[in-house]
Amino acid sequence: MFTRSNCRHRITAYKYLKYIELDEARYVTKFESPPFELDLKARFEVDRIDDNSSVLRVIQTEFPVDKIADEFYKACEEGWHDTFEGVRKFIDPNL
Repeated sequence: MFTRSNCRHRITAYKYLKYIELDEARYVTKFESPPFELDLKARFEVDRIDDNSSVLRVIQTEFPVDKIADEFYKACEEGWHDTFEGVRKFIDPNL
């Protein structure tokens, strides 16, 4: 049910090279909408380690805690895995 979908947000805070915050999630899919309210929030933080490396931290909150959202949560987990794999390949295609 939750494959081939995405979640769109509104940018609420931004500091260049430090963080970006998103809210007002809108779940978009060519299938049906999730059977629960979504109020997801996300924050992306970048911490510089040294001249050649940084850490990207993703903090996502407001996931529904009801069991009905388990399938959605699992799809999000898979989506984040795929997203970071794409970032990794973009940064270093030889990895």
